[in-house]
Amino acid sequence: MNLLTNAIKDNTPGGEVRVGNHVVGRTSLQISVTGAGMRIAKERRAQVFEPFNRLRSESLTIEGTAIGLATARRLARAMGGEVGFESEVGKGSSFSVELRFATVAAADSQMI
Repeated sequence: MNLLTNAIKDNTPGGEVRVGNHVVGRTSLQISVTGAGMRIAKERRAQVFEPFNRLRSESLTIEGTAIGLATARRLARAMGGEVGFESEVGKGSSFSVELRFATVAAADSQMI
């Protein structure tokens, strides 16, 4: 949810937000959210997942505490996944969360 709400809040007037998904190998599902809003310069990318760091947004009127991405990444990692992003100044950003599929133990043939 955080990736989607960030994309909507940071979007440009008349911009669009795209949500997609695809299976990665046989082990994971990746969900991506792409928008024309937040464009993160290369020199600031290491700061994206720092709690309370709003990057360039501190001068804007976008609401938020800047803990959502850090929290999303911690939750994803706790479930064996990861949150990542790609960004290009002048074009926008794409954030994604990749989560591993749950594994189910085969039923024991000795069980009645």
